[in-house]
Amino acid sequence: TLHKHGIEQAALAYEIVVREGSEAKGLLKILREFEADLLVMGMKSGLTGTSSLSYKMAKISQCSLLLLPESVPSQMGRILVPIDMGQHSIRAIEFADQLAKRQP
Repeated sequence: TLHKHGIEQAALAYEIVVREGSEAKGLLKILREFEADLLVMGMKSGLTGTSSLSYKMAKISQCSLLLLPESVPSQMGRILVPIDMGQHSIRAIEFADQLAKRQP
């Protein structure tokens, strides 16, 4: 549970889902079932090769993906949003702004 990791109460509703099978294919199926807009995953700092689940999901996921390294701080003070002046840049800036406003 989240409680054993020091999280008393999550700010959003969550559900624990346990499935067997291929990690990437199974996760894609769950993303479709839940109609998820954002997939948040942890990423090991010693990530090498192309067989990691986070690398696979970055390649095949149809929704936005936020990868958090092992050393991620509990609060983010500065958010970098590289832009190319395209429409996606505007959406990236808006998302970063919303994320920053949700900081405690």
